[in-house]
Amino acid sequence: MDENRIHNENRIHKDTDRNQWKRTAALFLASQCVTLFGSTLVQMAVVWYVTVKTSSGAWVGAVSICSYLPQFLISFPGGAWADRYNRKALISGADAMTAGVTFLMILAMLVFLFSWCSVAHAEENVLLKDMPIEEWEGEYVDIGGDEIEDSNGNHNSRNILEMCTISDTHVVYKLDGQYTRFSGKIVMDKTESIVINDTSLFFYINIGIYGDGRELYSKALLTKETEAQNFDIDVTGVGKLEIRSSGVGIFSLEEGIFTKAEQRIEPQTHVSLGDLKVVDSVNFAQRTSVQMDAFGGVHRGKQYFNNSMDTDTESYALYNLDLKYSSFSGKLMTDYIDNITSDNDCNMNVQIYLDDQLAFEQNGIGWNTEPVEANLNVTNTKIMKIRVVGKEGYLCVVDDSLKAHTPGDWEIVTEATCEKAGKSVRRCTECKAICNTAELKALEHTPGNWEIETEATCNAEGERKKYCTVCKKMCAEEMIPKLEHKEEDEWFEQEAPTCTSEGTRIKRCIYCGETVKTEQIAQTEHEFGKWTTVEGSVWNAPIVKNVHAMPVMQKK
Repeated sequence: MDENRIHNENRIHKDTDRNQWKRTAALFLASQCVTLFGSTLVQMAVVWYVTVKTSSGAWVGAVSICSYLPQFLISFPGGAWADRYNRKALISGADAMTAGVTFLMILAMLVFLFSWCSVAHAEENVLLKDMPIEEWEGEYVDIGGDEIEDSNGNHNSRNILEMCTISDTHVVYKLDGQYTRFSGKIVMDKTESIVINDTSLFFYINIGIYGDGRELYSKALLTKETEAQNFDIDVTGVGKLEIRSSGVGIFSLEEGIFTKAEQRIEPQTHVSLGDLKVVDSVNFAQRTSVQMDAFGGVHRGKQYFNNSMDTDTESYALYNLDLKYSSFSGKLMTDYIDNITSDNDCNMNVQIYLDDQLAFEQNGIGWNTEPVEANLNVTNTKIMKIRVVGKEGYLCVVDDSLKAHTPGDWEIVTEATCEKAGKSVRRCTECKAICNTAELKALEHTPGNWEIETEATCNAEGERKKYCTVCKKMCAEEMIPKLEHKEEDEWFEQEAPTCTSEGTRIKRCIYCGETVKTEQIAQTEHEFGKWTTVEGSVWNAPIVKNVHAMPVMQKK
């Protein structure tokens, strides 16, 4: 009984051990598959990454060696360790070390990606202080100036651009269509006054920001009591950015940031009337400044027409557009400074002519008149004339902008031929006006193959010509030399020979049939026939026989 019990217990233990072994082996193999799959996948990814980035077999080989070298080096002491130490502990320790290294690599990668994204985002923005100034004009301009204090006692140490304005000051930056936004804030210095020639000045400052001559932002009558003015403006497609101020005072533009565009946008070309050549003018002057109208609006630049007399006077200016522009926009207004210093009424009448054709007219512009907008299509215009008639004032053209044509691709208007030049033009992509004209050089004749007009003979020359494959006109001709006689292979018997006279044979030319060679044929020999008796014989006379020659037919 005991023996049976013991036998059954042993059998149960053996079945349990057998099942435990299977489960343990399965778990071990599954874990190793996961570990080796992950390691192999990472190794393959690293090799492919190096291959794509370097395209170098040497680097791929180096990475492969580095991947297998640790396994190679560890395999020698690993066998001894497996015999001396607990194999389960060794396997668990190796896998734990692999997991730890993998975790550290993931953490390092996350830190790298975060740093890279931060740097990449920073590279998308450019600080105003790092932007090179293309040009500037004025009393004082300082990049990264000293700390200033505003009217509220705030010390602003992030001062980027400081400008001191006595009359007019401007700074120009070249953006070249590479930015989308420009943001910052304008801070007024609390300086009590500016002393010039023992005279204390502090009145106001007008500030305007312009993109290619177009107003993007403006503020008027900023004083030391004015709070900081934040701005965020769209500069997409702007080629040149201009910051302009007028008046008397000191301000700083702080925290100026340009946001980089994902893709550069080709700037449209805009110019002001001040950039053009004035063909002729009367009572006229050009000034570049920031002006304020009677309603507090800030405007850039002005074409200054002087009609300050107490009687009606005429002033005008002629601008050379030279067919280069598609549209004109601007505002007409009186000078605010003249308004506040004059006690007389002002009345201005304005006319704008395009090549002597009246295109715009506005009457009754006075001191308290809001700026009048003028928008004209100047396509195909060579000369634009602005004429002002009035008295007791100065009329200004401000915020003016001429939009240049945007040339498209070249297109052929007239095809060039072999004898006549062609014509190619570039049209504006918007108004379709012709921006550029170019001449297409006349083509050279393209000769074809020779064509025989007259065949050459043995007695006369021939003629052949070449015709142009494009225009079909004759472009070359030449004579074909006479042909040489070519005799026949066989003789032709012209006269047969006889026994008493020679014959004749000839050879003719196979081209013209003329006789080119003549030969004589020798006489034929006599051919004798049978004997015949001519006379009878007697005892004292011989018998005479006569042989008649038979004519022989000559073979031809």
